[in-house]
Amino acid sequence: MEAVLDQNVDKSEFIMFAIGRDRPGIVGEVARYLTDRGASIEDSRMSAMGGLFSMTIMFTCPRACTSVLVDEAGELADAELEYRFYESLGVPRIDLREARPFTLKVRCMDHPGVVKEVVRVLHDHGVNIESMDTEMECAPFCGTPIFHLRARASLPKSASFAPLEREMEDLAFKEDLDVLLQRLEEFEQAPPLKKWAC
Repeated sequence: MEAVLDQNVDKSEFIMFAIGRDRPGIVGEVARYLTDRGASIEDSRMSAMGGLFSMTIMFTCPRACTSVLVDEAGELADAELEYRFYESLGVPRIDLREARPFTLKVRCMDHPGVVKEVVRVLHDHGVNIESMDTEMECAPFCGTPIFHLRARASLPKSASFAPLEREMEDLAFKEDLDVLLQRLEEFEQAPPLKKWAC
């Protein structure tokens, strides 16, 4: 696989994406590969899905280490991993002084279109999504498929939560969703828009 790195700075930040068949030890192998070559892991997202295990890892390393990471990357291929390196754009996370952060949780009986409709509402209100995870689980006893969505996001500082909360409440009624929107600014907690089912 091709690795895309820039060696113009003394210390740089990179994003690595790797995926392979899920098996014990895969995280340790990747972490060891990076740290043994001078990289420092700073942030990561990892998950098993459909028999595969994927990793998105942000790390920093000295300029001199970039060529080593590229030249010896065949070790990852030998471990049956597909991989790619990207240089970070260096863009900081959302400045909380310029945003109104919140978390969003959605739960419902599984049916098509939930993610599309939730994201549509967020987009209509200028929300920036920092992370979003979804998963399916079976309800106890009856085994009904239950869909879960969790997101971290932020409104522009100039925007009000009230219109977003109203539209989320309308969507919850229309799609039969349990929705919990919690504001993070000043440790403020917004009440749930719809009562969680037992």
